[in-house]
Amino acid sequence: TKAMMNGTHTDKQTKTKEFSEEENVEILKLFTEVQNMQQQAVSLKEKLKSRMRVYKRQNRFLMRLKEVIEMKRNLLNQKRKKKSRILLSLQDKIREDTNGLVLAMPTRHTDDLKNFALSIYKYSPQAYIYIRNTLRTLLPSTDVLESWISGGFEPKNILSNSNLIKVVSELTDTELSCKVSLS
Repeated sequence: TKAMMNGTHTDKQTKTKEFSEEENVEILKLFTEVQNMQQQAVSLKEKLKSRMRVYKRQNRFLMRLKEVIEMKRNLLNQKRKKKSRILLSLQDKIREDTNGLVLAMPTRHTDDLKNFALSIYKYSPQAYIYIRNTLRTLLPSTDVLESWISGGFEPKNILSNSNLIKVVSELTDTELSCKVSLS
């Protein structure tokens, strides 16, 4: 039995050695494969780090672009609002102009208007300017009146020597008030 045991035992040892050599080869293959996978993992980890840096850089760039776009959009909106306010203001001004404000257009003035304007102007240039600006009449500018006077036009004595016009003015530190009454 000892021999048998020895024989079986040696057979077992041989089989174990053979088996362990096969296992060793298999283990070596597996070890090599694990090393290759570890190298791939390290390489992939480096690639991932690199790609993440690129991604973060691009993401920051996109965020800055979005901020710039938003800022420019806000500027455009502000400019549009400003232009709208200006346009509305101009429309209001045009509406006022058509309701009596003197437009900068040449007009032919009648002799009656010339006489009236020059009479007021000769009596009081400040009163004339006040009437023209405040009442928004179609009276000509003072430059036009000066050209009429230098051209020799003399107003008829409609207002100048009579009490038809009465001008009362008050000057304070902050304001000049002028009352013109026609009788």
